[in-house]
Amino acid sequence: MVIALLAATVLQGLVPAVYGDEYGPAGRLLPLLMAAGIPWALTSVTLADARARRDSVATLAITLALTVAVLLPAAFLVPRHGIDGAVGPWLGGNVAAGTIALVVLHRRLKGVPR
Repeated sequence: MVIALLAATVLQGLVPAVYGDEYGPAGRLLPLLMAAGIPWALTSVTLADARARRDSVATLAITLALTVAVLLPAAFLVPRHGIDGAVGPWLGGNVAAGTIALVVLHRRLKGVPR
């Protein structure tokens, strides 16, 4: 994931070179979208574990954090800024959910009851 993020950052100019200048913003946004993939991976694995253990509190906390942290800011930013307004909430929401997932994972590894 980190290697992909670095590659996307270094090669972001390749997108408009291959697809044309109208795709320039996509090359600029790609590193941010890739960065969101890192906490997203942690969130997905932790959510799967919580569901398998039937830990509804952890499942709800992670899902709610992601939903609220993405949709609420996006509702205000996307109408004004378009795709640029969506990238920030996507990255922020995944970081928020990833943080909750880390707390859930830490509590599980420490043996703290649900």
